[in-house]
Amino acid sequence: MNLYSISRIEKKVILSGVSMKPSEFVSKMAQVLGIEETELTTVSKALAAAGLRRRGQGRYPPPITPREGLRILIGVMAARRLVRAADDVAQIERFRTHTSFIEVDGDEVVLPDLVGLTVDDLDGMTLIDALERISRQLADATSADVEVRLMVGAGLPATVVIEGFGASVSMIFTGTRDNESIAGDMRRVAEVGTRTLRFIGDMTREA
Repeated sequence: MNLYSISRIEKKVILSGVSMKPSEFVSKMAQVLGIEETELTTVSKALAAAGLRRRGQGRYPPPITPREGLRILIGVMAARRLVRAADDVAQIERFRTHTSFIEVDGDEVVLPDLVGLTVDDLDGMTLIDALERISRQLADATSADVEVRLMVGAGLPATVVIEGFGASVSMIFTGTRDNESIAGDMRRVAEVGTRTLRFIGDMTREA
């Protein structure tokens, strides 16, 4: 990882190796996304109430896991109502990709360099599983030259585009009911890139 490419706050946490509490994660992620911290806090609390984020006891909440961090991201990107984000997150994270929805531009042998997966591996993979794998890869120095875009918009499927090493992979994730798409309203974040997903991978290393 190139530590000069990340913020001073992120660098301090990575070098310290300290697990990130939910409130700390939300605060720093709001800075990365450039949105109000209250929006992420609302999503985080909604997920915790629904059992999609672990709750702690007293002053010692468990550290955010990669999956929990990604759920918070999906919630703020796609939830129709932030206070009911858990309903939309539970639905969207189960969206799957299929071989027919994977476009490869370039030599397929570089796919493992991009995401550590082959097209066959990706077939049928859920959105949350793919994003967790990708965020961990991005937190690894070997993925420094990879660019990723996650797009989530109203009336559209979730789309992940990965580019690097002379190739690109586009993955479309849909629900099981007639290629179900997302019913969000796009009033918040509709697209995030490498920096956000790498941030989640970095900040949840110790969880």
